Formats: sequence, C-alpha cells, structure tokens
Amino acid sequence: MANVSDAGGGSPSPAREKVFTAINKASGWMDALGFSWLTPILKMAAGDNPREQLSELKRVLIIPLIGIVGLNWIATIRVAGSGCSAAILTCLTVLSRTNGQRSSHRRWDF
Repeated sequence: MANVSDAGGGSPSPAREKVFTAINKASGWMDALGFSWLTPILKMAAGDNPREQLSELKRVLIIPLIGIVGLNWIATIRVAGSGCSAAILTCLTVLSRTNGQRSSHRRWDF
C-alpha cells in the first residue's frame, strides 16, 4: 500500500493523516467482518493513489467474485443436466448418507 506522503507529493496535512489513520485502524475490523473490499474504496475517496487502490480492490473483490460466479456456473450446469435444483440434490445426498436419520442432532438436557 502507498504511504500518505507518496500520494500527495509533499507532506500530508494533519487532517488527511488522521483520515488515513482511521481507515487503517478500521481496516482490521473490516477484514474480519468480510468488508476488506471497502478499505481501497475509502482510501481512494480520501485521496490516495487510485492505481494502487484499484489493484488492491481487484485482489480483494473482483478475483473472489469471479471464483464464486464461476463455481456457481459450474454447479448450475451440472445440476441442469439432471433436471433437479441444487437444494434438492443436496438434501437427497445428505439423507442418503444418513439413511434418513438425524444422527448428528442430539438433544441436550441441562
């Protein structure tokens, strides 16, 4: 990632420094909650180098979305040939493996 001084050319203002500090602090929480794609957008809005932030956005958002869409497309093609929906096939697979019994669900009395 770029430092604040790299993007501005000169010394950054204290207000801009505070904004980037807040974004960097929030970045850890955004990563943990699945919003890591928001960090590059916030940095671009705050005035950081768009080229670096777009490459970071591609890494944390675009590439995973391509993978999700691709896997979903493959699963749809596989299921479409059988004439069933994915939910029905998953349910039937689970039931066939457990012989229709819910062996993993136990009642806990305290």
